[in-house]
Amino acid sequence: MRKKTPRVGLLKIGEVVEKANIPATTVRYYTELGILSIAGYTEGKHALYDERTTLEKIKLVNELSKRNLELPHIKEYISGTRKNRRIAIIDDDATFSQTIKDHLSHAHPEWVIAVSNDVFEAGNMLAEFLPDLVILDLYMPGVKGFKICEFIRAHPILKSIKVVSLTSYNTEKNKNMILQAGADAYLSKTDGLKPLDAMINELLVSRDPLFGNTTFDQKK
Repeated sequence: MRKKTPRVGLLKIGEVVEKANIPATTVRYYTELGILSIAGYTEGKHALYDERTTLEKIKLVNELSKRNLELPHIKEYISGTRKNRRIAIIDDDATFSQTIKDHLSHAHPEWVIAVSNDVFEAGNMLAEFLPDLVILDLYMPGVKGFKICEFIRAHPILKSIKVVSLTSYNTEKNKNMILQAGADAYLSKTDGLKPLDAMINELLVSRDPLFGNTTFDQKK
C-alpha cells in the first residue's frame, strides 16, 4: 500500500470548520465568492486549504462583518481590488497634507482620500476608514510615525494595508527604522510628488488587475 504524503499546513473543509468554528456551508460560500482559495486536492478529490491564510482570512471577515460591511465589499478589501481606492494621509502639516490630497484627487477623482492632522486621532480614523494605503509622516507632535506604523502592522484588520513614509528628515537611520517598523516604502518630501506617484502606482495600481496598466497622468 502506498504511503500517503503528510498534509503539512493544509486543511480539509471539515478541519477548517473545526478550527474556525464556522459551518461548512460558510466555508463553501466564501470559496465561491473568492474570499477563500483552494490550495489543492487530496487523492480523493477533497479540497485543501492553506491553514494560516484561510484562518487569517476568516478571522478578518468576522472582524469586518462586525462593522456591517457586506461580503462583496469585504472581498474587495481583503483582495485589494477596490476600484474606489481609499488613501489616508497622516501628517501634522495641514498645508502639505492638503497639497497631497489635491494632487491625488486630481489624478484619480474616483479615489476617496482622508486626512488626519491630529496624530492622536489617526488610529481611530484608520480603523473606521479602512484605507488601502497610508501616506505617513515620521515626526509629529506626541506620537512618531514609527509607532503608528507598528500599530498598523499589529492591527488584525489594518495589518495588510500599504504604508508609504514621507518625511523631511531624510536619513539612513530613519529609513532603516521605518522599514523595520513595517513600512513598504520610504520617500523624502524634498523630492516632490513624482516619486510618490510612482510608488503609489507600484504598490496599488500596477499590481491590481482591475486597473491593468493604468498609471498617473502627469500632464493633468
